[in-house]
Formats: sequence, C-alpha cells, structure tokens
Amino acid sequence: MSISLSDKIVAIYPDLKGVRFNEGDIIVENNSDGKGEVITKWDVKGKSKPTDKQLKDVDESAIEAEYNLTSLRVERDLLLEQSDWTQNRDVTLSDDAKWKTYRQSLRDITKDYKSLEDVKWPEKPS
Repeated sequence: MSISLSDKIVAIYPDLKGVRFNEGDIIVENNSDGKGEVITKWDVKGKSKPTDKQLKDVDESAIEAEYNLTSLRVERDLLLEQSDWTQNRDVTLSDDAKWKTYRQSLRDITKDYKSLEDVKWPEKPS
C-alpha cells in the first residue's frame, strides 16, 4: 500500500482529517522531477507547513492499520445493513436468537480482527 502525502499531513495534523486537499489552502501535486508528491501550496492559518523530516518520520504502518480497519468496518457495516430487516418489530423469526448472535458477532468483529485479509466472518443464518 502506498501512503500518500495527504495521509502523512493528516497524521501530523489530525484535525485536517476530512479537509479536501487540492481545492483550497493545501495543494499536493506529483512533481514532474520523479521524486513524488510535494506540497505546492500551504496556506493554513495557525499551522506551519510540515517539514521534510516531519513527513519522513510519520509512522506509515499506523496509517496502513487505520486503512485496514476502516475497510473492515465498511464491509461489516454492509453486512449489518443487509440483516437490519431481521430486527424489525414486525418480523417474527423462528431463528431470532441466531440472527441476534450473528449481528453481535459482526459488531464485535473489530475486537478480534484488524484487516479484511485476516477476518473470519460469522456464518449468516439461513
């Protein structure tokens, strides 16, 4: 996985998470000299432009771990959404306890797994 310069900036300044880069006060471009991404505009009040050392010292493994966990949550949330109908008060299921166990296992999945690569999904009731 390649960690972008924008990701490193957010690691240094977490409060910039969700800021749209390249559309305002921060412009990150791929330099044509082959050295990769560079900050070509930095106009953020109260924050100094990250130094090369700060950017180099960012823990890329922590960023990758967060990406992995986010991907896992997205997949888990989709499975929960697909089984939401089982929790409707108007639905009567003979295997209601199995559905509750399945959904709780999905909610707990991030306690045991940190990546989609490693996860063992609970079996959906039939």
